[in-house]
Amino acid sequence: VDDDEPGEVGFDKDAAELVLKESTGKYMLKISRFNGSNGTLAVKYRTECQKLKAMPEGDARLAQPGLDFEAAEGALEFCPGEIEKLIPITILDDKMPEPKTVKFDVVLFDFIGPSDRAGLYETSVSQITIVNDENTRAIIDLASKLQAEMDEQYSPGPSSWGQ
Repeated sequence: VDDDEPGEVGFDKDAAELVLKESTGKYMLKISRFNGSNGTLAVKYRTECQKLKAMPEGDARLAQPGLDFEAAEGALEFCPGEIEKLIPITILDDKMPEPKTVKFDVVLFDFIGPSDRAGLYETSVSQITIVNDENTRAIIDLASKLQAEMDEQYSPGPSSWGQ
């Protein structure tokens, strides 16, 4: 880590585009400090669904706060030497039939720090895709039910092999 410069704040490649299951619940989204860790930096964040990098295609739609995820906004402060922070993102499982995927963004903005040597990193937006996993759960539930029925049908009774 270069600790002589204040650095830049943003998402690493793994967090720039995420795919989460609808049943995920709470996910901790990592914000990183790149190219330095000297001094204090601050940045604000918020969830958005109007400014997607790419509009959903096919069987997809924009995610809706309160239905697909909990809207979130706040501020993060990086103290000297700190290189990671986490933003809690809550995915809501509505258990309703819907498109296979929905999308929303987490956007970093209003960077505060020495502007001549620091700023937002090249990736300041994380696009999150929520995949519907209702069908997966239905298949697993059915398989579990069938297995339980088979176990009951073929379970050993009170008699021994000699009888």
